[in-house]
Amino acid sequence: MDNERTINDFYLMPWEQYQEAVEYLSTNISEFIKQNEISFDFIVPILRGGGVLSISLSHSLNIFRIFPVQYKYMHLGGSDDEYKPYEWLFSLNQLEDKFQEYNILVTEGNHCTGQTSQMCINKIKELLPNSKIYYASVGRDYSYTQKMNYTIYEWWGVLTNESESLAQKQCDELSVINKFIVYPWENVYEELEEVNASMIYHNNQTE
Repeated sequence: MDNERTINDFYLMPWEQYQEAVEYLSTNISEFIKQNEISFDFIVPILRGGGVLSISLSHSLNIFRIFPVQYKYMHLGGSDDEYKPYEWLFSLNQLEDKFQEYNILVTEGNHCTGQTSQMCINKIKELLPNSKIYYASVGRDYSYTQKMNYTIYEWWGVLTNESESLAQKQCDELSVINKFIVYPWENVYEELEEVNASMIYHNNQTE
């Protein structure tokens, strides 16, 4: 396969660096909360990547309620089937008052193109039309930092170059991680398999 990735293309983030990113996020979100005099009603972690961040922020920001959702990139087969995120869990359906003006913090581990996050946010807005949605991720691709639809404000801890839009020199100048990130709780071999599966699908689409 052309451009097949190997373990050397991945950066294994240590827990210490993850904690620094969480502290940075927590500080910035706390300042935003104070300045805008708001509070979050609950956190919506996008599992699995956003689960750990949601727990960290739930403690530092004193947010008790968590309603997880889960999506997984898959290619289910068939000529018309895309390699895309599919929904596995959406626990917000249990909320009784769908028209309350909830302040919601959505969390994700790694944000590259943002397709999964946007899918999640779209469904939240459809189910809870009066909600105000905020979004935080540990990592975010430098080329995909534009604000998503339906969010009020967004934060990220570190910048990456997973879309490979920047040269190494630019990454050095901008303090951007120029590898695929594997977070401390993730399995590098699983991430390697997923990245290569995505590349195989997209290479086949362009042939």
